Amino acid sequence: MTEPSTDPIHTRRDDIHNEIADRLKHFAENVAGVTHALLLTRDALPLVTSGIDRTLAEQWAACFGALASLAENIPGPNGEQDGLSQAIIQRGDALFLAVNSGSSEHFAGHAGTRGGILETVLAVICQPDAQMGAVSYEMGRLVDRFSSYMVEPARAR
Repeated sequence: MTEPSTDPIHTRRDDIHNEIADRLKHFAENVAGVTHALLLTRDALPLVTSGIDRTLAEQWAACFGALASLAENIPGPNGEQDGLSQAIIQRGDALFLAVNSGSSEHFAGHAGTRGGILETVLAVICQPDAQMGAVSYEMGRLVDRFSSYMVEPARAR
């Protein structure tokens, strides 16, 4: 059996991971139509989930990371590029929503960290008949609740 860490930095990271996981689980269980939620790196690696199977979380993270990259690299009306604010994919079997959720230093050492900072994306999977507006609103509220874990919250950009 592994002994619990007495390293305060490691313990704090575990606490933050658990707090975020609890928020994601609560979100998936309490927002109408939502089935799953995950926080991923901008580089498409899963960080924390609402209890999603690891293989599925990795597949979704890869897809949502690619979606965030696509959103960032599409030239706007003036030819400029901009980061992901929100992306929505609507299919017959599900709705997929992604929003920028800020930059965090609490995942130091994780792949994709640049200068100790990691760009994050909140991804949500919903039933096909979920109310997109209500889910988007609740996602914004969840991202606001993540702000204490971020060195640059999404809404500050």
